Amino acid sequence: MSIRTILANLLAGTQPVSLIDQLFQDVWNAATMSCTASGNNIVTLTPRTNVNAPAAYVPNQRFAFDAAATSTGAVTVQVGSLSALKLFQPGGTQAGAGTLTSGTYYEIAYDATLDAGNGGFTIMNSTVPAVAQPTQGDFKNLVITNTTAGTPASQVAVTADAAVLWNTSNGGVTVTSVNVTINSAVNGANGLDTGALGANNWYYVWLIFNPQTLVTAGLLSLSSTAPTMPSGFTFKQRVGAIRAGAGPAFLNMMQKGRRAQYLVGTYGGNALAALPNIANGTAGTFNQSFPTWASVSISSFVPTTASEIQVVSTNAWSNNTTVSTQVAPNSNYGGAGSTNPPPVSNTPGGNQFSLTVSLVLESTNIFWTSTGAGGGISALGWSDNI
Repeated sequence: MSIRTILANLLAGTQPVSLIDQLFQDVWNAATMSCTASGNNIVTLTPRTNVNAPAAYVPNQRFAFDAAATSTGAVTVQVGSLSALKLFQPGGTQAGAGTLTSGTYYEIAYDATLDAGNGGFTIMNSTVPAVAQPTQGDFKNLVITNTTAGTPASQVAVTADAAVLWNTSNGGVTVTSVNVTINSAVNGANGLDTGALGANNWYYVWLIFNPQTLVTAGLLSLSSTAPTMPSGFTFKQRVGAIRAGAGPAFLNMMQKGRRAQYLVGTYGGNALAALPNIANGTAGTFNQSFPTWASVSISSFVPTTASEIQVVSTNAWSNNTTVSTQVAPNSNYGGAGSTNPPPVSNTPGGNQFSLTVSLVLESTNIFWTSTGAGGGISALGWSDNI
């Protein structure tokens, strides 16, 4: 479809000036109209000075604005004196609380088929286009550790070549050359989101981004899904987790990509003398055919977001006499002599051993048996389901 009036094609002689108005209206209908915005949930858009106000909504008509406030509920948009229509996210759900963020740039398009034919607007972008976005959780050369931070007991260092962060409008941004140190002794950007560091808690590590200042920062939170965001920071991605033990002080660890591992040793005065012990001593009933399994919680040894645990099994714990041990992800396994052997099943024959097994977590427990004090299982690390 072309514009209705092409001036060069007009016949010689007097022509109505309204044709020029019609021509400009056609051009405006095909353009992105720059508007000012007011309101948070009922958003009113006013075309800026010298931008033509539309006489009616036209399919694929676009409007651009900076949000005046952060939305707190279902969002509708009204342009000038035209009807207020629902605003939809790219995925098809109506925009709601937190979808619009104060000061963030948005482009929306009118679609007459939305809202059961009543018409509505779709968010086309949020800072960057919302179509074909990279997946949140994408990263390159991610490293998280407290051992290289200035104060390993309370600080976490995060580096990455790149990482993809999202906001609540499903808009994405790629941050590059990430190098931040998060200090749990302070609150806000590059600190703890709220409160004070507490002992025996998992803290989730986030990267956050402020689209107004273009600042990338880190954040620690007890929440693995909804940290309290500092003012102006609207993009986020969870990249890992770290355990605060007694003290409180972070347990020495290093994560590369999605794989995390406890680091035995002393770093900056912060010591981890041994891998965290999950259990030791007699447990369940060892049997080569039909063992009776003892369950043990792994909640203190891997975060709730872990998909795997790496377990070190020994049969001579703390120099005790060697024993027989078994390790499994659930209690449905038989013994080594059955047709359903577990991942670890050992009878020592007087030999000391230490074996490592990686188990996909099926619950918050793993299962084991041990015939005496020499049995022990410890946590080497985990894989995070980012």
